[in-house]
Amino acid sequence: MIRRLCAAGLLACAACSGTAADWRLEAGLQAHTLEETSPSGARLVRESGVAPVLGVALHHRLAEHWALAGRLSGWHSRADYDGRTQAGQPVASRTATGALGLESRLVWQPAAWRAEAGVQWEVFDRRIQGTAGALGLDERLQQGRLDLGAGWQRGPWDGVLRLTWGDRGRLRVRFDGAAFDDAHLRSGTARGVGLELSRRLAPGWRARLSLERLDVGASQAAALARAGLPFGSVAQPTWRRERAVLTLERRFD
Repeated sequence: MIRRLCAAGLLACAACSGTAADWRLEAGLQAHTLEETSPSGARLVRESGVAPVLGVALHHRLAEHWALAGRLSGWHSRADYDGRTQAGQPVASRTATGALGLESRLVWQPAAWRAEAGVQWEVFDRRIQGTAGALGLDERLQQGRLDLGAGWQRGPWDGVLRLTWGDRGRLRVRFDGAAFDDAHLRSGTARGVGLELSRRLAPGWRARLSLERLDVGASQAAALARAGLPFGSVAQPTWRRERAVLTLERRFD
């Protein structure tokens, strides 16, 4: 449902014409970390890396104080993986990780301040490389989220603070060498906070700094099987992702 709302918002923006609508291309870099923790709060895994970010955004003024905004963006990197096996042995590896995100928001701006309400849809991938003592695996999370934001403008500066919430999403796990059958789980619920600060540099150009923290609870346990035969259960622990993204934006009216 949330994915359809995001797509509908972007299509509505794309169908707009005239001077009230503009496209924006974005490119930049992000630093990101991801940590998994046990129920007791002990750290199980830490991933960290730097990734290029690309995106396209649309903005259309609907009425005097109303606008519709949408964004499609993605990133991909190879992150350092520092974790432990189930037996507690340390594991150092690499993770190919990335995401594709779709956003749509309704904006109300009666003055220099504004309020926003929107929906997000994210496909988040992790490909953890196996080692001599640990099995590699692929994870794919598809999750929709809602967000509320409040923003302000002052001179060349613009800022917005957002709070995010997401219901359980679809999580698929694949194991290297078909050691186990694919597992299909429901992720934990998501809660997040984000801050965006941007500054106009020249006509049509803007620099933007985005800070984001997303906390996702432990997944529901699912049956684990090998060649169709029961082999225990599997679950994803609680995890937190933090991102700092610096982008340069070019507007096309």
